[in-house]
Amino acid sequence: MRCPTTIKALPMACMLALCLGQGCPIDVSDTDLGLTTGGNAGPQSGGGTRTSSDNDTLTPPVCGNDTCESGETSSSCPADCNSSGGDQPGNLIVNGDFEQGHTGFTTDFPYGGLDSGLRIIVTRDPNEYHSAACSYGDHTTGSGGLMAANADPPDPSKAIWAQTVNVSSGKTYTFSLWVSSWHVPNGDRLRIRINGSPVGNTFEVPSTCGVWQHVTRQWSSGTSKTAAIRIVDESAGGSDFALDDLSLTTD
Repeated sequence: MRCPTTIKALPMACMLALCLGQGCPIDVSDTDLGLTTGGNAGPQSGGGTRTSSDNDTLTPPVCGNDTCESGETSSSCPADCNSSGGDQPGNLIVNGDFEQGHTGFTTDFPYGGLDSGLRIIVTRDPNEYHSAACSYGDHTTGSGGLMAANADPPDPSKAIWAQTVNVSSGKTYTFSLWVSSWHVPNGDRLRIRINGSPVGNTFEVPSTCGVWQHVTRQWSSGTSKTAAIRIVDESAGGSDFALDDLSLTTD
């Protein structure tokens, strides 16, 4: 809709077009505002992009383009925007390196210590909480946080670690983690589940105490807008292991 007027007095039809999110090219001639060139009147807060042409138009924001545009929020475009209104980071997992302690994730295990079964603890060294544990540091820096678990007896219905994150539909994601054993393992096997379904095969905890091993699994979101991720223990016997540097990323 062409509205040949000044910015001081927009016709009702032009104002209606702006309210509907449509462009309204005008001739801007109000030198009091420091504007002297023709252009398109439209609220930049609407999240559109502007071109340099005289009759440009504002395009509405499109969710799922991995950019948190103006006007989008973590509620309206969760795959693009984080809670603070910025772009979603490359890693969607919160506190995946456990540097913030016991926060950002949930667990079905009681928290605190490793001396009894079915417990987890965020620590810098598993040996601090179990005298039989080998002494070693986290994967990130060697002196940061890791999550150690005593899963004895194993119960695949209980989540050792869980977190739900916003995702975009129709994308392939990579879930990645590092795992180690803090005690002599017994063929410990863990599994990743997303939205209730297993993702790939189980993976085995390293047979050497204190050695970090990388594990990755591919997951396609399909029509899902969220990913409820759970790590469970499907071992035949008790498991003594640690996790670190969890991430969920997409290209």
